[in-house]
Amino acid sequence: MLIYAPSGSGKSSLLQAGLVPGLEDFGCQILPTVRFGRIGIKPPDGEADTPQQNPFVKLVYDTVLPQDASLSELSDRRDLDELATHLHRQGGESFIVLILDQFEELFVNQALWHERGTFLAQLRRMLDANPWLHAVLAIRSDYLGNLLPPNGTCPAAC
Repeated sequence: MLIYAPSGSGKSSLLQAGLVPGLEDFGCQILPTVRFGRIGIKPPDGEADTPQQNPFVKLVYDTVLPQDASLSELSDRRDLDELATHLHRQGGESFIVLILDQFEELFVNQALWHERGTFLAQLRRMLDANPWLHAVLAIRSDYLGNLLPPNGTCPAAC
C-alpha cells in the first residue's frame, strides 16, 4: 500500500492513529514503524576489508527486531530475505505488516544510489516471495516520481 501526500499533511499520524489500530483489529501483526528520516543514513566508509551492510537494510533490521530477539540463526549477510524468514518463524500464520515511513529519505542522498537500488530490489523480492507479508509505504507526494521505473514510464497499473 502506498500513502502519499504533501509534506506536513499528517501521513505519519494517519498511520499510527488510524491504520495501525485498524489492522490490529483484523488480527494483523504490525511491526515497529521504520522511519527513514529518523537518522542520517550515510554511505559506507569504503573500507574494502570489511563488508558493509546496506544502511537501509540495517535500519529495517534495527527497527523491526527487538533488542532481545534471538538473532543467532541470522547470518552476517542480513538481507531482507533472511529477515522475512525470521519474521515468519516468529509470527506463524498471521499477516505481518511492515510500515516504511518517510520513504522519500531513500532518495535524498545521491551518494547512496547503489545501496538504494539494492534495498529496493530486496524489498520487492521479499514482498513477492512472502504473501503473508505486506508493506505500507508513506512518502511525500513530491517524491512519487522516484518510484517510477528508470525509463520514466508509468506501469500499466497506473
